Amino acid sequence: MTLRTRKLATALVVAATFAAACGVPEGPDTFEQIADADVPLNLASPSTTTTTTTTTVPVEPPETTTTAVDPLPEPETEPVRLYFLARDELIPTRRSIETGFVPFQLIELLTAGPDPETNPGLETVVPDDLVRSIDVTAGTATVDLDSTVFRRVLRSDQLALFAQIVLTLTESAPRIGIVTFTIDGAPENVPIPNNFFRRTLTFDNYAQLIVNAVVTPTVTTTVPPTTTVPEGGAEGDAEGEPPIDDDVAADELDAPTTVPTESTVAPTTAPG
Repeated sequence: MTLRTRKLATALVVAATFAAACGVPEGPDTFEQIADADVPLNLASPSTTTTTTTTTVPVEPPETTTTAVDPLPEPETEPVRLYFLARDELIPTRRSIETGFVPFQLIELLTAGPDPETNPGLETVVPDDLVRSIDVTAGTATVDLDSTVFRRVLRSDQLALFAQIVLTLTESAPRIGIVTFTIDGAPENVPIPNNFFRRTLTFDNYAQLIVNAVVTPTVTTTVPPTTTVPEGGAEGDAEGEPPIDDDVAADELDAPTTVPTESTVAPTTAPG
């Protein structure tokens, strides 16, 4: 065998071996087709790809109905007169307040003070939180003051303070003709002009303090002492002296029997 023939035979053997290794097996080792029913998890079903597309449809806003609302009517008001201080005199000023007000609202206006633009130069001596309550019974207003706040009021301002309150309440508050004061509930005598003190107060007690007030001449009346002794004598009063008026302070009780009547003052028209 020649060398050429030997190489050819070797090549054929290698080719045959390779073909045997890559060949499709036959007999019991060959592939068998499996029925679709025997394929688990539906692997035999054709594979499909599903793409979901979400489309947002614009939603029109609901129709709105605009109802025209009529503006609320302005509350009805009425004029009142407040008294503020200018040096040693009281000045009446006009102010509007809602109809149906209560007396305490007048005190709030006094503590707030005058409008500096329309009433320059005026002031108030009524401090905040001084008046605790106002009780009106049968035409008499009982004004209760806070003792802590009242102690901070200068003695020189007390006459003007009580004048502001009494003049304002008796002139502007309906159905109030008399004013009395209590401090923490205890009745109190308060100053009036000429260094007197009283417990029951009216407009006339302070009217002479109003600016440009017209004062009528003082009339002097002699008041004779009267003594009423019940049958059998006055109990506890050997000399039969008249009873003390609780509404008059001690300074007035020491006055002589010739007592000047209180001045009648007509206030001038308040400035606009």
